[in-house]
Amino acid sequence: MKLNEKLSVCVVTHIVDADTNPYIENKMIEDTILSSHKKLNLGDVKYYVYIDSKFKTSHNDLYKKYEKYLMDLFEGDKFKNINVEIVSDSKQSQRDNYIDCVTRCNTPYMLFLEHDWEFVMDIPTEKILSTLDSAEYIKYLRFNRFTDKNYFWDKMFETVYDLDIPVTKITYFSGNPHIIRTCTFIDEYLPTLYQYYPEPNSAAFERDFFPIINDYIQEFGVEKTNLYWGTYCYEHLTESNTSNLHIKHLGDWCRKK
Repeated sequence: MKLNEKLSVCVVTHIVDADTNPYIENKMIEDTILSSHKKLNLGDVKYYVYIDSKFKTSHNDLYKKYEKYLMDLFEGDKFKNINVEIVSDSKQSQRDNYIDCVTRCNTPYMLFLEHDWEFVMDIPTEKILSTLDSAEYIKYLRFNRFTDKNYFWDKMFETVYDLDIPVTKITYFSGNPHIIRTCTFIDEYLPTLYQYYPEPNSAAFERDFFPIINDYIQEFGVEKTNLYWGTYCYEHLTESNTSNLHIKHLGDWCRKK
């Protein structure tokens, strides 16, 4: 199976500082897509770009300007070898756009990216997906943003050494860049999410999952919780608290906007 038949990419974006100083010429999303395409060697894997549609109602003129900016950007020379689609019927929240993409993409895996992440390390994507094909217990694989595991909010760190790639068991679903097994999300994650929160509870999708997973930890403990959710980090988070840095967050300056 070709890489573009196994993996799709979901990129969610919005107008930063829409009410005060609209950031229309968004350099972050350019860096996010270009760096992920290069560092993960994604070839003709399809990128689905979702602009939060709430801005169609609240800031329609800005929405049109931002959409036009992205259309022109993706038609430029830098993106001539990248398969990008701006989804015309995007939804009104990060959560609903994530759900839409995971059901729309028709690939067994989806890479999720917010618009403000840069990949800084080469990633062996085909090797990762080949490992996931055989290790079905890995349902979610997060890329590493910290050199010190004490910065993580996860409640377990158990390294796994019997696979072709370095991974560590963790506990939480995070919106940081990750690969999700699409059938697992649809068949397992989504029913649990709807049971707790039929509608989005937070602007940040991960915050809907945090109390759910905490309930599982309280009832079943971290080992059984990890077994159910299948959450892993792509890296050996070592006892010395050092690890490779895969990604860099570009949006600290606007994260509360």
